[in-house]
Amino acid sequence: MFFYVILTTVCVLYYYFTRTLNYWQHKNVKGPKPIPLFGNFKDVALRRKAKFLHYNEIYKQYPEEKVVGVYQMTSPGLLIRDLDIVKQILIKDFELFPDRGTYFSKKGFGENMIHCDSYTWKNLRNKFTVLFTSTRNPVIQTKLRDEIDKVMDNCEGEITYEIIKEMKYLKMVFDETLRMHPTSHVITRNVKERVKLDGTDLTVDKGSTVIISPFSIQHDEKYYPEPEKFDPERFSPHNIRCDHPCAFLSFGAGRRGCLATQYARLQFSVGMTKLLYNFRVETTRNTCSNLTYDPHHMLIKPKPGVLLNFIPREK
Repeated sequence: MFFYVILTTVCVLYYYFTRTLNYWQHKNVKGPKPIPLFGNFKDVALRRKAKFLHYNEIYKQYPEEKVVGVYQMTSPGLLIRDLDIVKQILIKDFELFPDRGTYFSKKGFGENMIHCDSYTWKNLRNKFTVLFTSTRNPVIQTKLRDEIDKVMDNCEGEITYEIIKEMKYLKMVFDETLRMHPTSHVITRNVKERVKLDGTDLTVDKGSTVIISPFSIQHDEKYYPEPEKFDPERFSPHNIRCDHPCAFLSFGAGRRGCLATQYARLQFSVGMTKLLYNFRVETTRNTCSNLTYDPHHMLIKPKPGVLLNFIPREK
């Protein structure tokens, strides 16, 4: 009798954890083969790998596909690779994809607009990724510092909004930093009602989750040649680059994009201006040669941190 109880329990559990794992196959959507319990996210669930890096690996495995079917445990999700479909979700058919699929009690985070808009700019203040990338390529830091010195000397060191707007290279450095290191690892949307995705024969069911990876899109060589190279010049108005509105998603896009985009730019610009006007930044012997990422953190966070020397400049 005990044997049959155990056998029945095992069969029920197996059915529960595999019942949805043919969902995308039935819709003729390609994707990695899932395993019971974990779906496609075993290493993420066990904290062996950052989630955004895992999405990026899946993204790269299907270069010819517009969408890729994945499973987060038993839940099907659709990873979007095509920018026109990204635009459909975030901008064109926004009303059909209004919710992020993450819910909190209204007594806590649920009514907090900053949390509700998860493309947070707060992470910019203490991660120093821009300083890390510029110190690994000193020519960029020198060019940026020269621009800051010229503008600050002309205004006698007083920072104003008009002064910030003059510093074009600073803006390019900001954009390139967030292209390489977007603060949000993923954008998710729940489907409000059945909808056909633009440019495909696929109809997505109500309640489905669609997933967009800013990191993957912004490291795709189709849109950014030599994507692993830190090159602020790619954001020069004179440079040819992909001008699709969804090729740069560090602050999201559409009506649920980050409310604090301009404030983030202003805060970054003031902070970097004051810093590089007064200090020269150099690596230390303990500075890592390449950034690695914390798999335990919700946002894209360097691990163990960014160690740099700040050397006062002589005026």
